[in-house]
Formats: sequence, C-alpha cells, structure tokens
Amino acid sequence: MRLFLSVLLLSFGLVGTAIACPQPQQAVQSFSYTGDFLWQPRTHNVTAGGDVNLERCRLAPTTMRGFVIAQPDFSFQLNGMSGYDLAIDVSEANCDTVLLVRDARGNWIFDDDSGSGLNAYIRLSRPGNGRVDVWVGTYDRSLCDARLRVETWR
Repeated sequence: MRLFLSVLLLSFGLVGTAIACPQPQQAVQSFSYTGDFLWQPRTHNVTAGGDVNLERCRLAPTTMRGFVIAQPDFSFQLNGMSGYDLAIDVSEANCDTVLLVRDARGNWIFDDDSGSGLNAYIRLSRPGNGRVDVWVGTYDRSLCDARLRVETWR
C-alpha cells in the first residue's frame, strides 16, 4: 500500500510540474485603456523572467523558448480599438527578453528578438475589444528590470 501511495504522489508531482504553464488569471498589474488613449505610448516597469519554462507548454503554434511567471504580468482591458493596431514591446532591459500575449480572442502570440537588440516586440493587427494578457519573460532563467510599452497605430 505504501508503494502504491508513493507512486501515486510521485505521479501527481510530475503532472503538476508538466502543467506549470502560463494561465490567464489575475494579473500582477491591470489597466483599462482605449485605442485613442494608447495613441500616446504608455510604459510600465516590470521584472522580466520567471520560473515557468515555455518550451514545456504548447500554447502558440511556434516553438517558445523562454521563462515567465505563471500569471500575467499585465492585463489590459481594451475598448474603442476599432481601426487600431496594438504594438507591445520591451525596452530598457539588460537581458534577452521574450513576450507572450493572449489576445482578446484567446489566441497565444510569442516573440523573441523582433524588437531592438535582444528585446521582444509584438504588433497585433485589429486586436478588437477585450482583455489582453501579457507575460514579459527572459530567454534564459535570468531576471532583469525592463519596461513594457503599449501603443496603438492606424
């Protein structure tokens, strides 16, 4: 009986590790913005990185390499987005950053290095209204201070 319980507990431990992936839940920081308001870029300080290995998660259709925290760093409730694109990028980071975004339609988007230097950049074409969750991570397990910038474009 002890052997059975030990195997059962070990199995649950392994399953718990395997499903440690980003979850759309309460974010560290939440903001409500309109497309017009984001015409002027808004910046937010963040600590990039975390302990969740994105390679173990199957969220986006592309291979994701990087580390984030389980909950979103930011949730943006967007309204009045008709006719706008949404740009999300990381700047002022002394590390290799990655971005993971879950858009208002539930799609997952990942980027590493499309911004300046080793920084991440994602542009959502006509993102629509609703909640957009953003995880700011690092390519390796390091943590670093960074700035997230969000803005709209026509």
